[in-house]
Amino acid sequence: MVDFIKNKIFRTRQLVKKSLEELHGLRQGMARLEEAMAPSGDGLVSWSADLQRRVRRLFSPLRPWALSDLSKVRVGAELDGGYVVPEDWKKVSRLFSLGVGPENSFDLVFAEAGIPVEAYDHTIARLPVEHPQIRWHRKKIDNSAETSSACSLDRILGAVESGDGLGLKIDIEGWEYPALMGCTEENLRKARFIVGEFHGLARSLEADQTKVLEATFAKLQKHFSVIHVHANNASGVRFLGGILVPNLLEITWANRAHYALKPSQETFPTSLDRPNRSDRCDLWLGAFDFTASDQP
Repeated sequence: MVDFIKNKIFRTRQLVKKSLEELHGLRQGMARLEEAMAPSGDGLVSWSADLQRRVRRLFSPLRPWALSDLSKVRVGAELDGGYVVPEDWKKVSRLFSLGVGPENSFDLVFAEAGIPVEAYDHTIARLPVEHPQIRWHRKKIDNSAETSSACSLDRILGAVESGDGLGLKIDIEGWEYPALMGCTEENLRKARFIVGEFHGLARSLEADQTKVLEATFAKLQKHFSVIHVHANNASGVRFLGGILVPNLLEITWANRAHYALKPSQETFPTSLDRPNRSDRCDLWLGAFDFTASDQP
């Protein structure tokens, strides 16, 4: 009987010790999570009301609207490389694709539909998949100079006559802001829709350097409205001003000269979206409405 009690006490102690070790590990994990979600070394407080106002100011122009008479469709890869566009995407006269990288599934869908694609990327040695309708320009998108290896978005679109509209896809790793800011409104308005990746959102907010981003969104908002947003789950998030902020957003802008809009009832991600990394769940954005504005 005594041995049984001793054995019982020993086992209980072992269980308590294991539980305490697990609790310690859980606390360490929570501490690492809190550290990862807090701003890093810039003096900002993740719960700052001022920081929340700056987050809301940056994201207000990105309030999604719904297409009144059309649906949306996903074009391109199931994972990274696919984008959501208006279902009448075949109406574009040409697709300009800035940034190709390791896969060009989005461009190929347009090419296979008989739509000419002008692809620009100076970082690749060849197209991932070639197609007769895709013409590759080994050029960097750069506003500073027009050379054999660089050209501006304004110059590219300026050479296109106004018509039914073109498609514009942008994935140039942060250079989208100077490219768009350096393009005239007249040339930007030639696009029926603009889709692409917008980088550095959380990092810019942390460093209080959002002027260029805000100016870019304000410029696009003059003639375009956001109809879709999706957070890239491969680029991380930050907890800023009480708001979970993705560092990279995939955004679809629709030209109001071509599309009628109405208030959106969607929450994001939608059934059209896919996580960029399949080993991580998609990032929940909800309605992504940071403004009380009633005008598209």
